[in-house]
Amino acid sequence: MHTHNLRVIIACAALAALSAVHPGASFAEKKTIQPPSGTEGLPEDSAASAVVKSALGGKTTVSKGKPVALAGEQLNDGALKASDAQTKATRQSQNIEQTMQAAFMKLDRGDCQGALADSASVISMDAKMAAAHIAHGDANYCLKNYTEAAKDATAALAIEPENDNALALRSRTYKQMQDYKRAYDDLAAIRSRQTADARLWNDTAKLAEAAGNMTAAQEEYKTAATLDPARYEPVLREFQERLAKKAPAAGTAKPFRQVEEEGVPSWLLMTGAACAGILLLLLLMVVMKKAMS
Repeated sequence: MHTHNLRVIIACAALAALSAVHPGASFAEKKTIQPPSGTEGLPEDSAASAVVKSALGGKTTVSKGKPVALAGEQLNDGALKASDAQTKATRQSQNIEQTMQAAFMKLDRGDCQGALADSASVISMDAKMAAAHIAHGDANYCLKNYTEAAKDATAALAIEPENDNALALRSRTYKQMQDYKRAYDDLAAIRSRQTADARLWNDTAKLAEAAGNMTAAQEEYKTAATLDPARYEPVLREFQERLAKKAPAAGTAKPFRQVEEEGVPSWLLMTGAACAGILLLLLLMVVMKKAMS
């Protein structure tokens, strides 16, 4: 009897303990506590549950039925924006290339005004493109806008200081403007990097001669003749002949005009000549008078 009572007391204590742990739950109902949204069916301490929680940014519940924005969705938005920017840049690059090709073709056909417009369009899209400034300068040169062509070449050189095409364009432009010294300097800069090119030595010699620097001209004509004797030795001889004609022979009188250019006024020379003539006439008259007496 005492044993039976003890068993009843133990059973009641067990039921009370279970009720304290899960209030309102009974063995008959066998209700299961639902896991938080996003981790259904996963143990709370499992690796899979941790992955889901991480993907939800640490949140495992849904507020008022609205879906939680996942980190992956935000990354997708950033990737789409980057892709759009890349597509836009690619299209602009293709547009620049096509417009530049059109400008070059128009220059070849002699459509200087069309080439000027196309190259200006490229500059508006990419002001740091040296080739666009050179094409714009070539178009201005074609239109004989030499001052503007020189500015275009200078703009290209500000971007690429050693661009030989820009230097050659500006040298040609300065030559047309009869600024031979600056034309020589630009072409000499190219020649300093291409010292084996006889044509460049010959061209800089011509500019030195035009600028009046005969010493430099003679040395550069000689270098061109050394590099390419068949072509440039005759050019050197012609220069030496021109040089000999400019230098007066020793002991010869200077021409009247050369004396005048050196600073003697022409009226003074004429007056002196007239006085000398009068004196000679008077001397002749005296001699003739003595001969008759």
